[in-house]
Amino acid sequence: MFRSILTRDSVPQLLRKLYITSQPTGSSPNVAEYVHVANKRNEVLIATKEWLTIGGGAQDILDDILLFNAVRSFLESTDDHVFHQSESFKEPPAQQAWNTLLSTKKSLDAAFTSQTMRPPITRGHVQKPALNGSRTRKMTTTREPPDMDRMDPEDLVDNLDGMACAAFSNVTEEVCLSAFVPWS
Repeated sequence: MFRSILTRDSVPQLLRKLYITSQPTGSSPNVAEYVHVANKRNEVLIATKEWLTIGGGAQDILDDILLFNAVRSFLESTDDHVFHQSESFKEPPAQQAWNTLLSTKKSLDAAFTSQTMRPPITRGHVQKPALNGSRTRKMTTTREPPDMDRMDPEDLVDNLDGMACAAFSNVTEEVCLSAFVPWS
């Protein structure tokens, strides 16, 4: 839904603007005003989380470092999440609404972290096998992509063999035969 009407950069900008502009009115807002503002901000945070998790926002963030930094700075900024507090802010309904807002923000922080995590790229040193006339196969237990620049041809063949083995491990004789038997 988000992508059909907005560009990927404008979604977080508009959500941030809605969030920041939701402020209590007047110099001494009442409890209802605080509850209203907290609920509006809560809705914006929920929409932001939906954009991250199901709206394609996480992929957009991973594709664009500036967008990643903009969303991260919004979540980490203390200035964006404060508003003027009066005596009525200390009332239980206002505190409950504020605590709900803080809980939603923590949930959004966790979603942002989990949705934008990338596996670490480790570059171990390449160990050459001893040349004793026989070829030994190196077994790797990681699911990291192979480093094509540091790989010798035999390691490439081993990696391709492992991928083919994994791809065809669930293929049975029946599956192969059913592909050649005409259905009548």
